[in-house]
Amino acid sequence: MNLYKFSISSVFLVSCTAQLVFAQQSEIGDSISTMIISVTRVDKEQLSVAQSVSVKTDQDIDKLQAIDISEVLNTIPGVDASGGFYGSQTIRGGSGGQVIVNIDGVDQTASSNKGMSINPLSIDPMLVKQVEVLKGTGSALFGSGGIGGVIAIRTKNAGDLLEDEQNIGAFLRTRYHSNDHAMHNTAAVYGRSVDTKFDYLLTADGYRSELYKNNPVKNIKSQASRLSAKLGVNLDPEQRLEITVKHSDSKFKNSVVDPDALKNSTVQVMHRINRSDNLNMRSHISYNTIKRNASMNSAGQQDSKVRRLQLDSQNSHFIENDQFAHEVTYGVSYLATKQSGFVDNQPDDFANANGDRTEIGAFLQDTFSWSNLTATGAIRYVDYAMQGRDAAYDMSEKKLLPSLGITYKATPWLNLYASYGHDFRAPSIDDMYTAKKIPLWSMEIVPNPNLKPEQSINREFGFALHTDGFFKAEDSGYLRFSYFDQNVKNLIELTGPVLNPVTGWMEFTSSNVKKANRSGLELEASYTLENFSASVAIDKLRVKDKATDKVTKYPKTLHANASYTFNQGLSLAWLADGASQSDKSGGGYLIHGLRAKWQGVGKAKGLELSAGVSNAFDREYSNEYGGRGRDRAYTLGLAYKFN
Repeated sequence: MNLYKFSISSVFLVSCTAQLVFAQQSEIGDSISTMIISVTRVDKEQLSVAQSVSVKTDQDIDKLQAIDISEVLNTIPGVDASGGFYGSQTIRGGSGGQVIVNIDGVDQTASSNKGMSINPLSIDPMLVKQVEVLKGTGSALFGSGGIGGVIAIRTKNAGDLLEDEQNIGAFLRTRYHSNDHAMHNTAAVYGRSVDTKFDYLLTADGYRSELYKNNPVKNIKSQASRLSAKLGVNLDPEQRLEITVKHSDSKFKNSVVDPDALKNSTVQVMHRINRSDNLNMRSHISYNTIKRNASMNSAGQQDSKVRRLQLDSQNSHFIENDQFAHEVTYGVSYLATKQSGFVDNQPDDFANANGDRTEIGAFLQDTFSWSNLTATGAIRYVDYAMQGRDAAYDMSEKKLLPSLGITYKATPWLNLYASYGHDFRAPSIDDMYTAKKIPLWSMEIVPNPNLKPEQSINREFGFALHTDGFFKAEDSGYLRFSYFDQNVKNLIELTGPVLNPVTGWMEFTSSNVKKANRSGLELEASYTLENFSASVAIDKLRVKDKATDKVTKYPKTLHANASYTFNQGLSLAWLADGASQSDKSGGGYLIHGLRAKWQGVGKAKGLELSAGVSNAFDREYSNEYGGRGRDRAYTLGLAYKFN
C-alpha cells in the first residue's frame, strides 16, 4: 500500500470518528472523563492527566477478543509489543530497559539474564482488569527506566470474576495458534468467604509452541508452565492485604542450545489502607529469583541466577472544597538486583554478567485543581549504584528528576494539555558486562563497561475531545492528539556489525549516541454505539542523531479495529494494521484480521467458542522496524466458566 492510499484511508477513519465526536456537542456526559487510572501513582480521571495516557479496560480486551496482552498494547499509538513468553515492548522508539513494566504495583521489567527473562505480559487476557500506558516522562514517578514510558497492568481478583450472589467459581480455557503451532491452556479456581473478608484466585498456565517445524536447522521449540496463587484479606472496610505467589518453568531448544531452561519465582505482598483524606497508603514488597540453565552445544554448560528485592510505599493527602482541590502524594522505593553467571561451574560473564545493582528513590507529586485548570508537578530523587567483577567499571549516580504538566478544560468537551519532564536510565548490568555469542549466525554481542547513563528532556502537548449522547445517553466518543519532542543525551543503542578479523564473526555492542532526538505525532480515537465499538490509532516517529545529523524516519502506522455483539451471544471483530512506505517497511502494507466469538446462553451460559484469522490475505511485508511480517495464521479457542 503506497503512502497516498494509506493517507486517504487514515483520513477517512479519523474524519468519521471526529464527525461523530462533534455530532452533538450540546449533550455532554462524563463516561470517558471518569475513567480512573493508576499509572500516575494515584487514581485520576484520564483527561486530567497532562500526558498521553491510554487505558484499556477488561471490556475493551473482551471486545477485541485479544489472544494476549501484546495485541491490546498494539492498538495504542506509539506502542509496539510482541507476545509469547519471550516478547518485548517498545514505546515511542524506546525499548528494553527504557520501558517500565509494572504489574499490580510491582516493577517487573525484564532487563536481566541476557534478556531471557520471561515476558511479564504473558498473562491470560481473561485475568486482566485494566491496561494503562503512560508515554514519556515516567522516571519522576517510577525511577530509572521511564524514558520510553510505563506499562501498568492491574490483574483481577476473585471478586472481579464472580457474580454478585456467587462465592466460588472456576474456568478452563484452551487456545491454538497455527503460525507457531502453539497451544496455550489456562485453568483457574477462585472464591470468597460469605462475609467477603477472604478471597482467593488460583491459576495454572501451560504453553507449547514450535517454529520452522520442518526445518531442522531453524527449528525452535518452546514450552512453559506457570502457577499462581493470590490470597486477599479485607482487614476492615478501608484496609486490604494481598499476597501473591508465582512460579514458572520454561524450556527453549534449537540447534544451538538443548535446552535453555528458566525457573522464575516471585512472592509479593500488597497492603492498602484508605482511612481518611490524610491516610491513603499503598505499600508493596516483592522478592524474585530467576535461574537459568543452558546446555550450549559449542560453549559448555551455562548456569546463571538473578535475585531481585523490591519495596515501594506511598501515601496521599487530599484537600477539597468548592473552590479548589489539592492532592499531595509522596513515597519511597528500593530495588536491589544481584546477578551471577557460570560456565562449566566457573564464574564467567558469558553465561550472565556478574554484578549488583541498587536503586533508592524518593518522590513527591503535587496536583492542584482550580476552576478549569489542573497543574501537576513531581520530583524524584534517585540514588543509583552498580558494581561488576571489575571495580574499575563500577558506576554510581545521584539525580533529581522533575516534571510539570498542565491541563486546561477549555470547554465541557475539549481538554488542552502540555507537559515537561526529565528522565534518566542507567545502563543495565547486561549492557555493561554481559557477552553473548550466537554461533548459528556467527554473531557476538560484546559488552561495553564504559557506557554512560541516558538522560532526556521531554516536551509534549496535545488535546482531547470527548462527549456522550450522540444518539442515546450511553453512547460516547473520544479523540486524543499528541505531539512529543524528546532530547536524549547518551542514548544507548546496539551498534555494528564489525567484522572480527581473528574469529571471522560479526560483532555488535551497545554504544552511547551523544545527542539524539525523538519526536512524533500520535492520534487515538474511539466510538461506542450500543453493541458497536470502533477505534483507530495513528502514529509517526522520527529519530535524529544530532552529532551526525542522520535522521531515521519511521513509517506512519495505523491500527484500527471494530466489533459488534449480537443479542444471541455472537461477537465479531475486525482488526487492521498498516504502515506507510519507508526505508524500513519497504512499500508499506495493510493487513486485516477477523475474529468471532460465541458466548453461550441458557444452559450453555458458561461456554465460549472463538476463532480467528490474522493477515487474512497472507500478504508478504516488512514491519515498521524492518523485520519480516507475520504470515497468515489461524486461532481457535474454547473456554468454560463454572459460575
